[in-house]
Amino acid sequence: MNPRTRTTRPYLYILELAHTISIKEAGSAVLHFSNLGVFKDWLAGILSRVGFEEKMDAAWKSCPRARRNANVEMTDIFDGQILQDFKGPDGMHFGIGGDEGRYVFSLCVDYFNPLGNKQAGKKKSVGLVSLVCLNLPLEMRYKPENMFLFGVIPGPREPPLACLNHYLKFLVNEFLELWTPGVRFSRTREYFYGRVVRCALICLVCDLIQARKTAGFAGIKHTQMCALCHCMHKKHGLGNTDMHSWARRTNDEYRESAQRYQDAPNQKARTDVVAETGIRWSELLRLPYFDPSRFVVVDAMHNLFLGLIQEHFEILGIKLAQKEEDQVAFQVSIPPDAIAALDEQPRKSMHRLISLLQSPLRKRIESFEFNIILKKMITFHCPALALACDSLRVKVSVLPEATNKTKFNKADFARSLLTWRAAQPENGAHPSNYRRGNILSEKEVNVIRADIENMITPSWLASVPTDLGEPCHGKLKADQWRTLASVHLPISLMRLWEKIQTEPDDTPSKQRKKLLDATLSLISAVVIGTSHTMSSAKANLYLQHMQAYLTARIPTNFRIGQLEETITKSFVRSANLRALLLKDGCPSAIRNCHSFFTKLTNPDIRNSVLIDFPSFFSDLDDETTIDIGCTTKVSEETFKALCTHFNNLSPPRKLQHLSSYTMDGRTFSTVSRHRGNSSVLIQSVSSRQPAQIQEILQTSSSDVLFVVRYFRKTKVQDPFVRYPFLQISLWEQSLGQLVIVQPHDIVCHFASTPFALQDEKDDHLAVVSLCRDL
Repeated sequence: MNPRTRTTRPYLYILELAHTISIKEAGSAVLHFSNLGVFKDWLAGILSRVGFEEKMDAAWKSCPRARRNANVEMTDIFDGQILQDFKGPDGMHFGIGGDEGRYVFSLCVDYFNPLGNKQAGKKKSVGLVSLVCLNLPLEMRYKPENMFLFGVIPGPREPPLACLNHYLKFLVNEFLELWTPGVRFSRTREYFYGRVVRCALICLVCDLIQARKTAGFAGIKHTQMCALCHCMHKKHGLGNTDMHSWARRTNDEYRESAQRYQDAPNQKARTDVVAETGIRWSELLRLPYFDPSRFVVVDAMHNLFLGLIQEHFEILGIKLAQKEEDQVAFQVSIPPDAIAALDEQPRKSMHRLISLLQSPLRKRIESFEFNIILKKMITFHCPALALACDSLRVKVSVLPEATNKTKFNKADFARSLLTWRAAQPENGAHPSNYRRGNILSEKEVNVIRADIENMITPSWLASVPTDLGEPCHGKLKADQWRTLASVHLPISLMRLWEKIQTEPDDTPSKQRKKLLDATLSLISAVVIGTSHTMSSAKANLYLQHMQAYLTARIPTNFRIGQLEETITKSFVRSANLRALLLKDGCPSAIRNCHSFFTKLTNPDIRNSVLIDFPSFFSDLDDETTIDIGCTTKVSEETFKALCTHFNNLSPPRKLQHLSSYTMDGRTFSTVSRHRGNSSVLIQSVSSRQPAQIQEILQTSSSDVLFVVRYFRKTKVQDPFVRYPFLQISLWEQSLGQLVIVQPHDIVCHFASTPFALQDEKDDHLAVVSLCRDL
């Protein structure tokens, strides 16, 4: 067996590290950790590539420098406070290393289902542990050949609690050596006689669950539910949005609590430490510089796209086929104070009981399902049933054969409650009678689906299924949630709810108006939080919008064991092949097959990485690529536009016509070829104006010119003005005269759809900017 191979739940853990986990946690299945490389070997390969070492060293040019102005734009992690103040083992700034190489890395631990992404199906979980060199430029960091795959954690389930430490042990050992004394490489690309290299792991990027497991925090359902502060479930808990009242945790406090956990004599003592502090031991704490109170990041993909946005769509309720349990056919009123006085488990039973009593039950009871429902009610806790009978003034009775009974049990309470409920009148099922997850009516869902179908988008933007809400399209991916929230939903909800006339007793309409503001506050916060640039001022705006949302929201072979090794080998082979194509010594036979290999080894180009970094694949082609057209005579209108552009200096009558033009990873086309790729925002003196590309011309000197028509400004009141961070504006659909612009005048693509408020005609266009720079 490979000496670096670890196992998932063997008794070997208990023998190797005493008191690490319990026998119950360990289990008995022995599954191998697929690891095919040593980090130092991978780092040596990176430093041997042309231009890499120079770019990695240049990353420190912005450090250290003070950033006191709230409006100073930050474009990279090196502009942030942590790396601005990060000191090396010598007490000096880590970036000041003389001839030493000083590099920082982020660690990612993530799990996925190798059997697919469908809503229904087998649920398996396989983990990836990977590293990214943050010294590389943004457009290079996340390419497969530039990432280090430390290993694949075997499934079919995630390792429990502290078991992840056994996988991280070897990686931490290497980073301890790379911190001090450092590792001397005998030769690198820029240093013929070699150099010392020091590395630091300064960022753990995961989803919320894995961040807690990896860094040693308690789970999200624990009493100590927050990893940043001392907020608890019952005291200053989930509903507390006053961040100034939060008592932040510190690095010293983390380490002290984790050491107590590590030094505990047995599992019970460790459980007591976790119950008191919410902290476990993590292998990352062996790194002397690692600060879990500042170095742990829940990434935007999981936190915002797959987290808040997905949850908000559940609040809205997109699915048309609602369950009967989701309808409110009868109102049940139990005093909230009485419910709050119950213990935790009876309180949960009470909420389930209320949901059941409010659902349409009469048809089920008339269909001889009385005993089925009664059996379900008997599973609820007795205090909840008793409180319901008392609050609803239900007379509790017993069976005739038990008339001498002096104390009621759960069956008595449940039977009496269900008999009473069967005699109560029910309201008809109406969209306004739906609880959380059922706010949108069928008509409103159809409007959203129609808007999705009619939206004109560029080819690189992630597409959203037009049958949104149906299980047949499977689970949406992060970039689809992003597109749905930032492009489609604001326009649809504004169309549906902006001009609603609310009456004093019209609760559903009031709820929709309130929910519109909450939704647009959330989307504004997401747009700000995922901008390519950041500043203290933008961070404050993000906080304001997020607090507004939280305040307004409604309360509420495919064989596991073999697959992991296959994934690891496939990734490493693909990454190594892409890296080989970048080396000077690449055999000509392989270099000549460059185009074939890139098609085989490229990840899906329509994903969130490409959306954020359009130049992600710019190395596969020239920076600018041209779809060659033919040389023909231009029209009279185009010739007039050319004369205006060249100040009447007699432009040529014949020019080469192109159908598309690609620059910085984005393809721009004429409207006759692709309407979405022809929709562009043009930078003017004071603003950005939408236009449509009519022609793309190339002069004899190879200069490229775009012939565009601008959309006209609207004369009606733009309802999107109140939400500037949505980057949505209203324009007339009519177009102006032909104008010539150059490639550097184009800012980005935009998405658009016809838009009308209430009964107005669709003579306007809602334009959504797809620029990620605010």
